Amino acid sequence: MTGESVLAKLGINPSTLKSIKPRGKRIQYRAIINWLTNYKAQPEASALEKIRGYLETLHHLSQVQAWKGTKIILNLPIRINPPRLSLSIPLYEYLLFKELPKILLEVSENLISSTENDFFYYLLKARALTGTNDKAEEASELFQQIIFKLPEDSEFYIEAKARLAIHQVKLGLYQEGMTNLQQSLTTVNNLHPKFQDVRADLLDSLALFEMNSSRFKKAMKLHIEVIETRKKHGMTHKLIVPLVHQGILMRKMGNYNQAIEYFREARLKSIEINNKIHSIWIDHHLAWVLIHQGKNIPVAEKLSLSAFEGYKKLDDPKGISDCYQQQGFIHLAKDELDDAEKNFELGLNLRKSIGNLHGTASSVMDLALVLWHKKQYLKSIKSGFQAFYLYYKLGILNPIRFYRLLKLAYVWIFGKRNWSM
Repeated sequence: MTGESVLAKLGINPSTLKSIKPRGKRIQYRAIINWLTNYKAQPEASALEKIRGYLETLHHLSQVQAWKGTKIILNLPIRINPPRLSLSIPLYEYLLFKELPKILLEVSENLISSTENDFFYYLLKARALTGTNDKAEEASELFQQIIFKLPEDSEFYIEAKARLAIHQVKLGLYQEGMTNLQQSLTTVNNLHPKFQDVRADLLDSLALFEMNSSRFKKAMKLHIEVIETRKKHGMTHKLIVPLVHQGILMRKMGNYNQAIEYFREARLKSIEINNKIHSIWIDHHLAWVLIHQGKNIPVAEKLSLSAFEGYKKLDDPKGISDCYQQQGFIHLAKDELDDAEKNFELGLNLRKSIGNLHGTASSVMDLALVLWHKKQYLKSIKSGFQAFYLYYKLGILNPIRFYRLLKLAYVWIFGKRNWSM
């Protein structure tokens, strides 16, 4: 959108600027006009620089308490990757999509401090917190506060409960998360047209739970539904996650060529929308396929290290911890036991620090494997039993998971060291 068209949406007429009183208020409106009409980001500018004019406009609108205007700006359609892709999403979604939750957090906190009980801003803050390091518990608490204060038929209540469920499943809080998720799915299915984005996100989260519960075919079916829904409703920028998860499922089921094909398709999508973050994630999971195939370990190590460096630049503790785990297995495959143990411990400690319960259970099991190879048998057995107990507490120690854990132990203790969960 042009700056002039945004000004028209805001109801600001530059020709009447001199009539705005007092002078301090006029200065704020002059700044809004200047940012919207004069600021031009370079084509190669970062995602943040491309929207700086809108962020500055938000600040000045809040200074004059133009709350309606702030919502107009936050909902402005932003092109994801012009001129290659014509798809646009609201500014607040753009900040989440481009992995800029700290910016959305700052914006929402500034607006909350100036307004009273506007749950639109509270919901944005909660969503921003879910993507901010060390803020997982605060995000859950804020979602719960929104739910507590609103009637069940409120749109903000419905979305807050759905986002809470998604957040809980992501953290491995499966029992609470699945209760909220099923209730939310029932609600949004009854309000079909209005909540397609939320519904697709809920189904994506349900598919993740089914995959983590080792019900792979059910998870695959859900991911297909997610992709169909997002294609149908113009959410093609959100196809990468289910595509990568389909690749992970194929890898878990031993269909490595099909896994690579899904990752290839996901990479093409990430290039199309200029999303380098997902390319890092894809590298990480391609490395797992190579480890499973038991060949090209040097290539797997190169991909893993590339992903590790990418996650470090993003300051993404979950991604970093996943890479520590993967590098631990690469070292274990090469019989480099001290390096394997070091990486497994680093991954475990990081997963504990961010409250990743599922990842913690996985890391404890990893340590059991390397401790056995180091002939620390009692410690290994103790660690193995602890891992089983943690999976039990998560509610996902079903017969399939039990078998896969035993297979993991057998392959890495007695077998070819070329398989993972």
